[in-house]
Amino acid sequence: MQAKRLGSVAVSLLLAATMVLSVGVAAVSMVSGSHASPATKTGSAAHPTMPNAAKLTALLHQSAVGATIHKVTSGNWAGYVNTATAGTIYEVTGEWFAPTTTCPSSTPSVGTYQVSWVGIDGWGTGTVEQDGTLAYCSGPGATPVYYDWWEFYPYNSVQFVSYISGGDFVQATVLYNPAACVNGICGVYTLSFADLTAQTSFQVVGNPSTCNTAGCEGGPDGSAECISEAPGVNGGIADVTDYKSTKFWTCADTIGSTFAGIGSHGTGTTTYEVRQIGGVTGLADQKPTSLVSYYYGLSQFTVKWYHYN
Repeated sequence: MQAKRLGSVAVSLLLAATMVLSVGVAAVSMVSGSHASPATKTGSAAHPTMPNAAKLTALLHQSAVGATIHKVTSGNWAGYVNTATAGTIYEVTGEWFAPTTTCPSSTPSVGTYQVSWVGIDGWGTGTVEQDGTLAYCSGPGATPVYYDWWEFYPYNSVQFVSYISGGDFVQATVLYNPAACVNGICGVYTLSFADLTAQTSFQVVGNPSTCNTAGCEGGPDGSAECISEAPGVNGGIADVTDYKSTKFWTCADTIGSTFAGIGSHGTGTTTYEVRQIGGVTGLADQKPTSLVSYYYGLSQFTVKWYHYN
């Protein structure tokens, strides 16, 4: 899910914002019946409120921790992004509690959503390799439903894997291996996800057979991010359902030979603090706190929900 940039609060970033906006927005649909329904966890009841027939458009991707933080805005992302000016991005990883959401009494026809994920690319690039959690409210007063998922945008649609529970502690990682080759296409991505509370996990290896195209490995590896997102639905950006706040307990990436918390690499990287600005209100719908250093130098931050789009 690519980022939709709205612009920057700093004059020095206006050029970067223009460059991102000139990329344009591509679309991918998630239509009922286009993928298998998530497997219900053993011993749990069936969940009938999966977001069926919702066309998700992939618009989706302070105390500074060792780097100057550039504050920017987006129409759908909130969180932190690293871009590398020197060295290749090989990994991004994060841990968080799947946000427990509250369904509003009045819900748009497309429902309300909250998506947390980590990924490589998406910040001004045409691809995103990502996995994470999603909360969905189907209608007024509905019971929220939670999923884990992955996607190689734009080569396939969002792939739901299984139902999870709000409040589960999860870990997601995206790895890039430029030396691995499949059918002559080199540069393989591995998406790993673990629900540490439920003790379930999945792993997807990005190759042409799973991404539906021989170009799947063509990501530019231009950015790494930990994001809370408002996905695009039916040509617009969905309302983010009320989750109060969600904390990325860890967010880190490997650039070149260095593994460090996002925002901690210093020279050779640019770090962005991203706020989501509502297209209707023009106010901040989601906003991250400043980065703080966690154990082993990993970064930690919280994204707070403020209101609907």
